[in-house]
Amino acid sequence: MLVIALVGAFVVPFPVFGVVFVSLAAYMLANSLTVDVSPSAIGITRRVFGVEVRRRELRTAEVEGIEPQIAARYQNLFSGEPYFRLIARHGSRRKCDMVVAESLKGELMMSRIRDLIIHHSGLKIRQA
Repeated sequence: MLVIALVGAFVVPFPVFGVVFVSLAAYMLANSLTVDVSPSAIGITRRVFGVEVRRRELRTAEVEGIEPQIAARYQNLFSGEPYFRLIARHGSRRKCDMVVAESLKGELMMSRIRDLIIHHSGLKIRQA
């Protein structure tokens, strides 16, 4: 009984965690975010394995700003530059905030993409 308990507690979880980590890696490789920017709205489409999972739109008149955030899940000890994502902030409701860019390596890439979104949407936001 002791052997069965030890095998169940220490050996069995390894394949389970392996399946979880392989599934997570496949999801990260197959996950995509498409952003459509126009003077009237900013729209996003999230796809996993090419299948549309979520679609959202935020009118440019409702956008308060495009804010960068450091994406903690992509950081590691060996990378000199942080990874950023850009959030379109809704003017009055925070639950309507929307991710408009992700996995942007470095501050230069983040600011270039932010400037492109602001330019193509016609937003009147201070270029920080």
